[in-house]
Parts: sequence; structure tokens; C-alpha cells
Amino acid sequence: MATPFAVRVVTPEKILFDGEAEMVFMRASNGDIAFLAHHMPFIGSLEIGLVKIKTSEKEILVALHGGFVKVKSSNLDIVAGVAELGEQIDIDRARTALDRANSSNNPDDLEVQLAQRRASVRLQAAGVSP
Repeated sequence: MATPFAVRVVTPEKILFDGEAEMVFMRASNGDIAFLAHHMPFIGSLEIGLVKIKTSEKEILVALHGGFVKVKSSNLDIVAGVAELGEQIDIDRARTALDRANSSNNPDDLEVQLAQRRASVRLQAAGVSP
């Protein structure tokens, strides 16, 4: 059993998670990164991606649409403009968004690609294959 540490995931609207975790995994701007208790201080930007928060009882999935992570003194804070807990994602809405992005007449457009990534991450967080 790993040593637990404090984790918070916040958006401008609400606190999505505030509790203890044994490990947190996410996609930073320079690649995938995992955090355990007593990690060295760290500040970094986060990409669109899946955040996995492993507690002693379960794994919590979060669809993150970019943001920042700060680790200091066994406290990890994720601040995001938009993030959703996997269990709260509307799967039909996410599938519709992915279908709409995939059917775009301009698949090389950056906005279309971002829409595809956001919808895919939402489906993954909800436990559904994109």
C-alpha cells in the first residue's frame, strides 16, 4: 500500500475532487507523468487528457481539457478551466461531439482536431471506447 497524499482537482465552477490518493497519473505538456507521496516540488502545464486518481478504494477518472498541476509538500493541485469526472459525463453527448468532429469537411483544422481529442478523452473517462 502506497502512502496517501492530498489531491485537489478544481475548475472555476467547482471542486471536482478533494481527498487522498496513492497515485495520480496525467499528461503534462512534456509527456505522461505520475505522482506519488513525497514527490519533489513540481509545476507544469497539462494537455487535454485523462487524469487517473488512484485511491485506496478505487480509481477515479477525470477528463481534463488542459490546465496546470502544482506539487508541494505532498499536496497535489490540478487547476483546469474545464474538467469532468468520468462518472458525470453524458456519454451520448460526448459520442455526438466525436461524430460531429469526425465528419468534418476539414479534418486538418486545429479546432476539429481539438474537438476530437476532447470528445475522445471524455469517452475514455466515462469508461467507453471512443
